[in-house]
Amino acid sequence: MPLSGVPGVSILRPVKGTESAFVSCMKSTFEQDYPNFEIIFCIKDANDPAVPVLEELCSQYKNVPTRILTGQAASYGQKGYGPNPKINNLAQGFDQAQHDILWVIDSNAWVDPGTLGRAVNKFRGSVGLVHHLPVAVSFSGWIGSRLDEMYLSTGHAKFYTGINAVGVAPCVMGKSNLFRKSSLLAASPDGFRYFSHFISEDQMLSETLWEHGERTCLVSDLVIQPTKDETFIEYWFRRLRWIRIRKYVVTGATLVEPFTESIVSGIYGGWAISALTGISAWSYFWLHMSLWCLLDYAVYHSIRARAIHEIKTYYDSPATINTMKFARWLYIWLAREVLALPIWIAAMCGSSIVWRGQRFRINADNSAEPVSKLEPLSF
Repeated sequence: MPLSGVPGVSILRPVKGTESAFVSCMKSTFEQDYPNFEIIFCIKDANDPAVPVLEELCSQYKNVPTRILTGQAASYGQKGYGPNPKINNLAQGFDQAQHDILWVIDSNAWVDPGTLGRAVNKFRGSVGLVHHLPVAVSFSGWIGSRLDEMYLSTGHAKFYTGINAVGVAPCVMGKSNLFRKSSLLAASPDGFRYFSHFISEDQMLSETLWEHGERTCLVSDLVIQPTKDETFIEYWFRRLRWIRIRKYVVTGATLVEPFTESIVSGIYGGWAISALTGISAWSYFWLHMSLWCLLDYAVYHSIRARAIHEIKTYYDSPATINTMKFARWLYIWLAREVLALPIWIAAMCGSSIVWRGQRFRINADNSAEPVSKLEPLSF
């Protein structure tokens, strides 16, 4: 197809610091097998350590139109912008993008070279937003990174793909999203500015497009997040943040979330089976947990096999990303399952979160506001 017939894409990558496998994640954008795209890196601070790294990459890929925008277009309280640092950071890129299709992809995400082409091909009919399944791959074996990897490759992957397959409502994570700038401006005249008032800008953006007849499409490509030295505490607070944000966005789904986890559903399932049939509740519970574990084991290895294959195809990877032995896998899986309910309870008991070093309070209308660092953060 001649270049004039290929839809142009502006890739927006918000950057703050250099995260795990930063160079490889950035290179994966430059190496997209697509003939018509530009890359815009949005960085708040001109002295950010990522700037010289990106400048070096730009010099290596001179054939790719690239810009590095430093400084936010606006900050909280200015020009009607809210407290969301990611949206405020992206505002310049949104305004200066040359193409109608925008691909917003986080700086800690790696993608296969064919990802962009396959995503653009999905913009047909009523599809107005294309997104990808996020998957974490541990590069270090640290407990926090392993727990993240386990969650994203088992429970989250099952429900995220399941909800999107049914397609009765939008369910979108902001790790990697493509949408048309013109569609967003038609649905929200303020553009990105409107979403700066919410921390859950990904879900709010998808709901705004959905309400204007634009549907979402989850494609088969994975967006891989390499994780390294992540502690248990970091995992705990990340999950806490996700749930506290979701409880005002999708309240009903968040309230029933514990009943979709293995242990709670096994307990009430065992009680029901025992009451109805007289079968031992414990016998049912252990059978239930065993089958759930086997299913998660299959899902985990199916996703992970593809993720590792894609990563190793394009750059050398640490040996630690190789598949865990079953005993180690079972230990991480059990830890993830046992932690699910305590994290949910802790999340439901508070409304403050920490994101990118900033503390926010999530209000009942899903808006966010910065709070003093002196205010205690509930567990």
